[in-house]
Amino acid sequence: MNNKQHYLASRILLTLSYTEQFKFPLLAKEVYERLISKEIVSLENFNKAIKTLVNNKLIFKANDYLFIVGLSNNEMISLTNLRKKRSEISKNKRNEVNQFLSIAKHIPFITGIAVTGSLAVNNATKDDDIDFMVVTSKNRLWLTRIIMIVFASSIGKRRSFAKEEKNSWCFNLWVEESDLQLPVNSRSIYESYEVVQSNWVLSRNNVASRFRSLNSWTNKFLVNSTYDFSNLEKHNIITRIPLFSEILDLLNYLVYLLQFIYMKKHMTREKVSFTHAFFHPRDTKSLVFNNWRKTLLRLI
Repeated sequence: MNNKQHYLASRILLTLSYTEQFKFPLLAKEVYERLISKEIVSLENFNKAIKTLVNNKLIFKANDYLFIVGLSNNEMISLTNLRKKRSEISKNKRNEVNQFLSIAKHIPFITGIAVTGSLAVNNATKDDDIDFMVVTSKNRLWLTRIIMIVFASSIGKRRSFAKEEKNSWCFNLWVEESDLQLPVNSRSIYESYEVVQSNWVLSRNNVASRFRSLNSWTNKFLVNSTYDFSNLEKHNIITRIPLFSEILDLLNYLVYLLQFIYMKKHMTREKVSFTHAFFHPRDTKSLVFNNWRKTLLRLI
């Protein structure tokens, strides 16, 4: 095996071991699309590498899904069945996304909505939250957040601090159009997958494509990933009325101060500023990376 073949084989094993942390087995074509690599890989060479790894018993197939060495046949079959079950659950949860969207699309301050987390890849469990990233126009983030919190609370879907509500709506990512690029300290493989797997359901002012373009740093990790915005409904640019806009600007700032003061006593790992709010109280990334290292030990 030459250097290029060795590199490709190692990338495939890295990808499979990473997605195993989410109990999310992949088909060969899905491994190719999610391949952890900074070098473009041809589909022909990829398929050859898969065949070699299977022949060398470093990866195994079960119901056409791929797994790295270390799992029993029963465990592999169980994971393929789990993925199918979660896919059906995710279809039902999509109805709730439509329910949320039916209200959100009428709020002119919202310029983009993406489903993130487990539902974005149709891997949700029955009690999982539905995670949303909400993009707002300039100086409208905190006004919009209040509106959506009131709406979610009115139908019993709000996820609040210090509670573990099941099957709620989790607005864990808020950004203004002016702040679409993730900060440098949030650019790892973990965030790369979150970016490329974001499922956009609303995009005004080309927010979805701008988000992808501004976060093209993901190509350093997932160069084969692609976005498909063909099904997104096109929307017109939002018109701002000068005097009314200035009043809302001030109101948004006051609401930000009030919300920040309230949230500060509850905050742990959250990252909050005037133009963005990332609500991730649990260090999921560290947990995933630690378990990933343990999985990789099976390959040594």
